[in-house]
Parts: sequence; C-alpha cells; structure tokens
Amino acid sequence: MILVILVILVSLVAFALGGHGVRIGKHTFSLRYDQFTVEGDQPLPLGNQSGHATALADVYVPSGHWRVTLEGVRVRSAQSNRALWLGEAPFATESVVQLAVRYAIGSR
Repeated sequence: MILVILVILVSLVAFALGGHGVRIGKHTFSLRYDQFTVEGDQPLPLGNQSGHATALADVYVPSGHWRVTLEGVRVRSAQSNRALWLGEAPFATESVVQLAVRYAIGSR
C-alpha cells in the first residue's frame, strides 16, 4: 500500500514537471488529470459538456516484443443531451478499466 501511494505521488510530481510517467524497472506508472469543456456551435446549449477525468496507468515491457498496459479511467461530466435523448440525469460518473497486451513483430 505504501509503495502504491509513493508511486502515485512520484507520478504526480513527474507529470507536473514534464508530463511523463515514472519508470521503475520494466514498469512505467503515470497519473493524469484532465478538465474539459465542449461548447456546441448552435443557438441552444444542446451538446454542451463539461467535466473532469482521472487516469492511472501501468505499462509493463518485459521484452522488446511485448507490452502490457493496464489503465483505469474515471470521468465525471455533465451533458444536457443525456436528459433530452436518453431520459437520464445530465450528470454522470463513468469508469473503465482496460488491459491491452501487444506483441510487435520487430523489436525496438
């Protein structure tokens, strides 16, 4: 648990200084925070969206051919079309965790 907190803190500092992850052995850890606003080019505020997102990733490269990426993303946003078209609340929290395993034919 302490190692995880340390990696997150180091990732925050590294991101603030240059936007890169922290490399520990064959792992690269990164943490990202984004705040966004989208405004439609129309008379009504249909399609306007605002929110923020947080992403935490671990990229593991065991060899020149293999790359394993585990990433979690959480987005909190407000979108007026959710209520109009889907009948849902305009505010939503969405989360996704994805695992990608890649094999490259040529080595780096």
